[in-house]
Amino acid sequence: MCHEVHPKTIAIIPSEEDQLPNTKEGNTANLVFKCSFCGKSAHAKVENKGASAVNVEDIENHSYKSWLVLECRNLEPIGFEARDDNYICTSSLSDTKFEDVTLDGEWSDYDEKSGESVAIEGYKFRFVKVK
Repeated sequence: MCHEVHPKTIAIIPSEEDQLPNTKEGNTANLVFKCSFCGKSAHAKVENKGASAVNVEDIENHSYKSWLVLECRNLEPIGFEARDDNYICTSSLSDTKFEDVTLDGEWSDYDEKSGESVAIEGYKFRFVKVK
């Protein structure tokens, strides 16, 4: 890995997969590209597509939850931007599902089953290497 930072944001789309170069058929990843600086091939594959539940105690304790696991080869993620408006969240106060949730700022709605307001605001992310 040459540690060159790509000048543009690169999107990883979980629903899209491309064939890995020079591998047998069926070896795919959600992001496949060649570094324009060193010429090495790199790829990332989404290993899970669901997030862990976040509850009030997690918020009060400033706990992080697994939201996405990536298998990365010859690349290292350095940032995250939530660009999709198709997130589905379930209220921790009831089983109410909220569709088309946006994460590019603050989101709020009203949970009629619990009679409470629900919101996502000020979320933070970090990358943790796992082996």
